[in-house]
Amino acid sequence: MAHDDETGAAAAGAFFITQLYPYTVSSQDTASWDKFSAEICSFCKSLKSSVVAEKDANQQTRPGAISIKSQKLGIIDPLRYRIDLEVSQEADVTYSSDGLVAGGRPARTIGLAVLVVRNPGQWLIGGIQVLTVNGVAQ
Repeated sequence: MAHDDETGAAAAGAFFITQLYPYTVSSQDTASWDKFSAEICSFCKSLKSSVVAEKDANQQTRPGAISIKSQKLGIIDPLRYRIDLEVSQEADVTYSSDGLVAGGRPARTIGLAVLVVRNPGQWLIGGIQVLTVNGVAQ
């Protein structure tokens, strides 16, 4: 992610989806999510709101591990890149305040478009769009 070119953009996109997203959801710590979210990212704001609401309700989701199946990089301009990812995510489990299973989602394959924006010295999430879930357009 230290590179300010397509190599850095691809690494940043992979980091945001496979590491930062699960960390934010499971820990309910939104500080790093905020640090890497661009002001224009509505997905980022929505995720933060969901995490805060879950924390306020004394619930917690443990997202399944996410692995990248395929990655395609598109250059919008030298400071913005679109990374199309197909990822596999293991099942999520949501726990209630008493520690019982309150819900979750089964394992799935997700197609994502991730906008990665170069800000001086770092990459930011400019947006995330879910394109497909288990091969079905969203």
